[in-house]
Amino acid sequence: MIRTDGGGAQKMEDDTTVTTGACAVRTFTCKGAQASIEIFTTAGSQGAIDDGGSGIATFTVTCNGAGTGWEALGLIVTAVECSAVPVCRTCDAAHLMKTTTGAGAIFDEQTTFDTGCAVRTFTCMGRMAKITVTSGAGMINVGDGTGTATYVVTCNADGTGWTNGGQTVTAVECSETVVAACTQCATTLITVDPADPTDPGSKTMDTDMPGMTGGCSTRTFTCTGSSPVIEINGGAAMVTNAVTATLVATCNAAGSAWESNGAPVTELNGMSEFDNAVDGIVTLATTCDATGMFWTYMGA
Repeated sequence: MIRTDGGGAQKMEDDTTVTTGACAVRTFTCKGAQASIEIFTTAGSQGAIDDGGSGIATFTVTCNGAGTGWEALGLIVTAVECSAVPVCRTCDAAHLMKTTTGAGAIFDEQTTFDTGCAVRTFTCMGRMAKITVTSGAGMINVGDGTGTATYVVTCNADGTGWTNGGQTVTAVECSETVVAACTQCATTLITVDPADPTDPGSKTMDTDMPGMTGGCSTRTFTCTGSSPVIEINGGAAMVTNAVTATLVATCNAAGSAWESNGAPVTELNGMSEFDNAVDGIVTLATTCDATGMFWTYMGA
């Protein structure tokens, strides 16, 4: 007589028959959120008795005088079915705290239902985004380095908490790796000229080595040769050395320019337009001749 094949159907909480009166009386009890008992006759469903908001629905039938059936509301009742919103759909969102403002805000949250239970998916986006999860197992960070971190929790069978991997999760927080601006200078802010085939003293820069000093990005340029020179910004400054000329450019605090000795090494300065390049040049050693009238190179 008790059916459990309908959508949302669950086991009847109680089915009690009392036989102390003239006729047997049978009372069905269904419990749960939005509980109801659907009534069936040979003609099919005749509607349902709901819980009136109490979470408990009851329905009573009486054995008829002939002892051939259970009657209620003037009908011969052939079946009843208890249904309710599954408890695992009723978890209070407040059981799990989430940061909703500031740098740790969860950017997106969606609730769906999987096999009847509530499922919440949290999404955090940002540079090296991660979700810090607090549960019975302690604190863990979830993130795969893609810039989007997701974490899924499911309402437990008792409707008392949100779980993942068998652990009750009590808090989630979104965060992203804060990157110093002085690590973000674009390499294109410095144009490194190749060797100029029309200039016999010109050569390609030997190295352009990235590095890090004091938490800020650096680039170390070297030019080797006989008394090499690194010409900066079209000759506005230069670095020389007997064997290896070295220039270290550091990304500034704003991440907007590479600087050397406090001066920008850029395509443009604040006053006028320069060559805006770092140029490796090997100087030529010349000697004044005996007449004092000409400079010679390699005796010529």
